[in-house]
Amino acid sequence: MLSNELDELSSHFLSQLKTDTTPKSDLDAVHLLQENHCTDCRLAMIAHVHEVAALMPPDVGRRFIADVQTALTPTPNRITRPAR
Repeated sequence: MLSNELDELSSHFLSQLKTDTTPKSDLDAVHLLQENHCTDCRLAMIAHVHEVAALMPPDVGRRFIADVQTALTPTPNRITRPAR
Protein backbone atom coordinates (compact mmCIF):
# COMPACT_ATOMS: atom_id res chain seq x y z
CA MET A 1 0.00 0.00 0.00
CA LEU A 2 2.70 2.50 0.99
CA SER A 3 4.76 1.58 -2.06
CA ASN A 4 1.87 2.46 -4.39
CA GLU A 5 1.38 5.81 -2.69
CA LEU A 6 5.11 6.54 -2.97
CA ASP A 7 5.00 5.66 -6.67
CA GLU A 8 1.98 7.93 -7.20
CA LEU A 9 3.64 10.88 -5.45
CA SER A 10 6.89 10.32 -7.31
CA SER A 11 5.07 10.16 -10.64
CA HIS A 12 3.16 13.34 -9.79
CA PHE A 13 6.31 15.32 -9.03
CA LEU A 14 8.35 13.90 -11.89
CA SER A 15 5.59 14.64 -14.41
CA GLN A 16 5.71 18.29 -13.33
CA LEU A 17 9.39 18.45 -14.23
CA LYS A 18 9.11 17.23 -17.83
CA THR A 19 10.47 20.17 -19.78
CA ASP A 20 12.88 20.92 -22.57
CA THR A 21 16.17 20.22 -20.80
CA THR A 22 18.41 21.75 -23.43
CA PRO A 23 20.13 24.73 -21.78
CA LYS A 24 19.90 27.80 -23.98
CA SER A 25 22.06 29.99 -21.78
CA ASP A 26 24.04 29.89 -18.55
CA LEU A 27 20.90 30.97 -16.70
CA ASP A 28 18.94 28.09 -18.22
CA ALA A 29 21.71 25.68 -17.20
CA VAL A 30 21.56 26.96 -13.62
CA HIS A 31 17.77 26.66 -13.65
CA LEU A 32 18.04 23.06 -14.88
CA LEU A 33 20.47 22.21 -12.08
CA GLN A 34 18.10 23.81 -9.58
CA GLU A 35 15.16 21.78 -10.91
CA ASN A 36 17.19 18.57 -10.66
CA HIS A 37 18.08 19.44 -7.07
CA CYS A 38 14.41 20.10 -6.31
CA THR A 39 13.51 16.68 -7.72
CA ASP A 40 16.08 15.01 -5.48
CA CYS A 41 14.73 16.88 -2.46
CA ARG A 42 11.12 15.98 -3.24
CA LEU A 43 11.95 12.31 -3.63
CA ALA A 44 13.94 12.32 -0.36
CA MET A 45 11.02 14.03 1.37
CA ILE A 46 8.53 11.47 0.03
CA ALA A 47 10.76 8.60 1.15
CA HIS A 48 11.10 10.18 4.61
CA VAL A 49 7.32 10.59 4.96
CA HIS A 50 6.88 6.90 4.18
CA GLU A 51 9.60 5.93 6.65
CA VAL A 52 7.85 7.94 9.36
CA ALA A 53 4.48 6.41 8.45
CA ALA A 54 5.98 2.93 8.69
CA LEU A 55 6.74 3.59 12.36
CA MET A 56 3.05 4.27 13.05
CA PRO A 57 0.19 1.81 13.39
CA PRO A 58 -1.08 1.00 9.85
CA ASP A 59 -4.29 3.08 9.96
CA VAL A 60 -2.53 6.07 11.52
CA GLY A 61 0.29 5.79 8.96
CA ARG A 62 -2.16 5.78 6.06
CA ARG A 63 -3.94 8.86 7.44
CA PHE A 64 -0.59 10.58 7.95
CA ILE A 65 0.39 9.93 4.32
CA ALA A 66 -3.02 11.10 3.12
CA ASP A 67 -2.68 14.31 5.12
CA VAL A 68 0.82 14.97 3.80
CA GLN A 69 -0.23 14.14 0.24
CA THR A 70 -3.14 16.57 0.53
CA ALA A 71 -0.76 19.28 1.69
CA LEU A 72 1.65 18.60 -1.20
CA THR A 73 -0.85 18.24 -4.03
CA PRO A 74 -0.97 21.42 -6.11
CA THR A 75 -4.33 23.16 -6.25
CA PRO A 76 -5.51 26.08 -8.39
CA ASN A 77 -5.33 28.33 -5.32
CA ARG A 78 -1.62 27.66 -4.77
CA ILE A 79 1.04 29.60 -6.57
CA THR A 80 3.33 27.29 -8.52
CA ARG A 81 6.49 27.96 -10.46
CA PRO A 82 5.71 28.18 -14.17
CA ALA A 83 7.21 25.45 -16.33
CA ARG A 84 9.77 26.48 -18.90
